Amino acid sequence: MSRVAKRVLLTCGAGDHGRLALGHDLAAKVLTYVGGPLDGVEVQQVSCGAAHTVVLDTDGFVYAAGSNDCGQLGHSPHLPFVPAAEEVLLPEPIDKVAAGGYRTLFLGKSGTVYTCGASAKGVLGAGGLMKGAGSRELLAEPQQVRGLDGIDVADVACGNAHAVALARDGTVYTWGRGGEGQLGRGAATAKRKRGFLRSTRESFSGGGDDPVLPVEALAGEDVAAVAAGWGHSGAVTRSGAAFLWGQNAHGQAVPGAPQVPVFSPTKVAELNSTEQLAMGALHTVALLRGGHVCVWGTGINGSLGTGKSGLASAAAGRAKGPTVLPELPSMMSVASGWRHNAAVAQGGQVWVWGWSGWSEAFDGSGQLSQGEGKEEDCEWPMPVEGKSAAGLPEGMKWRAVAVSCGMQHTAVVAELFSAK
Repeated sequence: MSRVAKRVLLTCGAGDHGRLALGHDLAAKVLTYVGGPLDGVEVQQVSCGAAHTVVLDTDGFVYAAGSNDCGQLGHSPHLPFVPAAEEVLLPEPIDKVAAGGYRTLFLGKSGTVYTCGASAKGVLGAGGLMKGAGSRELLAEPQQVRGLDGIDVADVACGNAHAVALARDGTVYTWGRGGEGQLGRGAATAKRKRGFLRSTRESFSGGGDDPVLPVEALAGEDVAAVAAGWGHSGAVTRSGAAFLWGQNAHGQAVPGAPQVPVFSPTKVAELNSTEQLAMGALHTVALLRGGHVCVWGTGINGSLGTGKSGLASAAAGRAKGPTVLPELPSMMSVASGWRHNAAVAQGGQVWVWGWSGWSEAFDGSGQLSQGEGKEEDCEWPMPVEGKSAAGLPEGMKWRAVAVSCGMQHTAVVAELFSAK
């Protein structure tokens, strides 16, 4: 019998492509224990992409499951999906993983950044590029990111079609698609290729990506962490300031600014105690010092948690500025998916709000872990009830340590404890 780990992975939501690491097409309406290859593995971090999940253990090994149509899992390019969390072979132990739309980043303990998935020439090291469906360029095995050679990287973030890295000297680097300003290099250098949110797969493949370059506007700002959403980016300074840039049609980058792309990092005046940024498609969530959570952008499908929901209310539900969510316990981390969010309270309880996954095309995916028959959008933050999860080892309960949200799934790093 395998040893029961103290920190495990729980997933819920849509099961297509095996993104939950529970098996092919196995969906879960509530958070469910992930065993199989992860039995006995001490989970350190999890990152959810559009339809894939990447797991990091405490020894620096990486596992990945889900869609692999662009090589984003770092497994064989001949596997369109992987239904269990299989190990990814990397040159060194990893310190952080970041899953995007069709790409994954791996930050090595040496400060070196590796990537796999949908790609473009000029971003990667020599060799390894393959032609996928529709002549898309893809990288099926992780390789070092060209342009970051010799740079000691401390943090990485991966958006739908772009990436952000923070060097230990405080320099922020970006690469990928920049047509909506998400690279933060100014309007003169942005490639104005609009509409990638309507065609995410096409936008994240083939040519058109910009190479790795520093974001000069952030020089001297003492950046401590970076973040990336579907089409916008952010940076948090050690003093608590928040700088955002990129797509802003719904005010998701810089609230109150004209609803046009923000091509250079812009400080959000209302925020001076930011701890963390989490970014979805059309909204942003910030964790403030003291455990408070604030939101801005559009309230489509309840993604702001302020009671505004529905497609017709995308404009009406827009937050004019950062809005603090009331009556929440003190939070220690936040996460945003496409249209849903999750937060971990100081006591280890998970709170969720936003899109349930239901639409005319999808029958409630369960990404909010509210159980069977509870598939409405959550317009207000709701706790994930109970201390039990499906499939847990006998006699065990859990408390959340970290959470990540994808397009239609949620993953939690959970600490197990005895139910006695």
